Amino acid sequence: MMDRPENQACYSFDLNETEQIDEFIKMIIEERGSIDGFVHAAGIATVRMLKQTKPQFVEKMFRIHTYALIELVRCLSLKNNLNDGASLVTVSSTAAKVGNISQGAYGAAKASMEGFLNPIALELGLRGIRFNAVAYAFVMTDMTREFLDYGDQKVLSAQYLGFIDPESAANAAIFLLSDACRYITATVLPVTGGYGGNVLEVNRWQQQLSMK
Repeated sequence: MMDRPENQACYSFDLNETEQIDEFIKMIIEERGSIDGFVHAAGIATVRMLKQTKPQFVEKMFRIHTYALIELVRCLSLKNNLNDGASLVTVSSTAAKVGNISQGAYGAAKASMEGFLNPIALELGLRGIRFNAVAYAFVMTDMTREFLDYGDQKVLSAQYLGFIDPESAANAAIFLLSDACRYITATVLPVTGGYGGNVLEVNRWQQQLSMK
């Protein structure tokens, strides 16, 4: 799978539109045929303090991260959408286990994604399909850059190997997709750059961010 770039593709989709995911997967299958590997990566990490964490905001976090993941995997598992022996990867976060201040809803959504992992890996495993997650700390994306003016040195002091570059982040997902980990499933692979979470200076920084 990984040595055939002509068979690889990247799609963008608004994961708020969970009711359209079925048609989205059908479109991919029509274009590409049955799938050997699929990565679900949702690009949102809004932070809010508890007093700002109202049901509408929590619903948004869960819709984009958890509800979308469940519907994507459900649709992929139908009919002949996945080849036997395929690999699915979802993107979690260190916030699922060591979330910082203002990450309550985000961390809860990511933790629920990880809770979905094991029972579905067992079910898909009957067809030899693997299902794993990769949990990143701070990755140097455009979204992250919007935050860094407020506290990059504070984060670097906690993530002592530095911000994770996008290529290295992608390599972790590629590894989980590849035959190199054909016996690995129901696993969350941490890619942290040394970040352990719950660092006082980072908490203060994220508190400031939530007030912007």
